[in-house]
Amino acid sequence: MFRFYALRVLKDYLGHIILIGLPLVLIYVNMEIQANVDPAADMGQTAFFVGIVFILMFQVFGAAFTTEGMETDFFTPFKDRLRASPVHPVRFMLANMLYSSIVSFLQLMVILAFVFVMYEPTVSNWGLAVLVIFLGVGFTQTLGALVIILVKKANKAQAVITLYAIGGSMLAGHFIALPDNRITSFLGDYSSPISWQRLSIEHFVDGDYAMGMLGLGLLLGSWALILVLLFRLSRRVVA
Repeated sequence: MFRFYALRVLKDYLGHIILIGLPLVLIYVNMEIQANVDPAADMGQTAFFVGIVFILMFQVFGAAFTTEGMETDFFTPFKDRLRASPVHPVRFMLANMLYSSIVSFLQLMVILAFVFVMYEPTVSNWGLAVLVIFLGVGFTQTLGALVIILVKKANKAQAVITLYAIGGSMLAGHFIALPDNRITSFLGDYSSPISWQRLSIEHFVDGDYAMGMLGLGLLLGSWALILVLLFRLSRRVVA
C-alpha cells in the first residue's frame, strides 16, 4: 500500500516542476528587482524572507497532492476496490496525507536550499524555521483532505485552496502594500495560518521565542481542530 501511494505522488512530474521551478523563478526575479532598487540592502537576509513568503504560498498549493489522491480513492469507482480491501479506509486517507506531506516538504526544502546556496543569508535559528514549515505542511495537507471531503471534487477543492493561498498571502501583506495601521498590522500577523507561520518564523529568527511560540501554538491548535473535524466527517466517506 505504501509503495503504491509513494509512486502515485511521485509520478506527477509536471506538478513537481511547477511547485519547485515557479517559486525559484519568482524568488530570482524579485531579488534582481531588489538589487536594482536598493543595491546596498542585505541581499542574503532579504532573500531569506522573500523565500519564506513563496514557500508559505506554494506550501498551500502542495495540498493538490492530497486532494487529487483522495478524490481517486473515495469519490470515483476506485473506492469499491478499497472497500474490498482488508485495510481500513482511514489508513488509505492517512497514507495520502503522509506521502503528500513528505513530498511537499521536500519540495519546499529544495526552494530553501536554493536561497541559501544562491544568496548565503546569515540566519539564526533557521532550524526552527524549518520546523515551522514542516508543521505547516502537515496542517495544509490536512486542510486539503478536509476540503476534498466537503466538496468531493479535486478541481473544486483546489479552487478553494487557491483562494485561501491568495487571500491569506494578501492579508499577510506579502504581495500588496497594505496601509500601516493597527488593523493591517493585526491582519498581517494573525489573519490566517499563513500569517501565523510567518509570524513564528520571523520571531524565531529574531530570537523572540515567546512570539515565535505564539504563532506556532495558533498553528498547532488549528491543526488539532481540523484533524478532529476531518475524522468526524471522514466517517461518511469511509463507511
